[in-house]
Amino acid sequence: KHTPLNEGFPQRFAAGISTAVADDSIAQPTEEVKIRMQSAKAGTVRFKGTLSAYYKIGVTEGTRGLWSGLGPNITRLSICNIGEVVTYDTVKTAILRKGWMNDAFPLHFTAAVCAGAVTTTLTSPVDVVKTRYVNSSPGEFRSPIQCSGVLARESGFKIFYKGCVPSFFRNTGWNLIMLMSYEQLQKIVSKKLKNYKLKF
Repeated sequence: KHTPLNEGFPQRFAAGISTAVADDSIAQPTEEVKIRMQSAKAGTVRFKGTLSAYYKIGVTEGTRGLWSGLGPNITRLSICNIGEVVTYDTVKTAILRKGWMNDAFPLHFTAAVCAGAVTTTLTSPVDVVKTRYVNSSPGEFRSPIQCSGVLARESGFKIFYKGCVPSFFRNTGWNLIMLMSYEQLQKIVSKKLKNYKLKF
């Protein structure tokens, strides 16, 4: 039975935030290791390999080091999830109601691109702050909010959208693959279930 809750935004927002919390709470050490290995300066070797990075960070900084930046990552992924799901569903539903397109490939493509654009607009500032905060020296910033204030004073508002074009193509590519695959899989599964019910 459908209720106003599972027809509207609250459920989508709750789903986006809860999955972000669960995902980052488990995977944050992997994200931390990836960022530190990618940010190493040319000619320097901070870690011998991935396992070495886990071990060195864990021994020298403890669990706090491995889960550094958890708050910004949860915030970023929550915004990303909400931007993708809410935008995709809203655009798709609006176009269907207007009768501009049928529920097919062109509609899914259009909605996915719109979701990519909105997600990039919402997450670019968080990405910039997260990267600077995670790569900062211990004690350099008191919090992600203080870090964002320093960035704004030093470089102006435009710093928060540095690299937004590559981010747009990345987010849009991801949305096209994920959301369009979801639509096709949903159709296949629905057809299989319908045929199964007809047999019985």
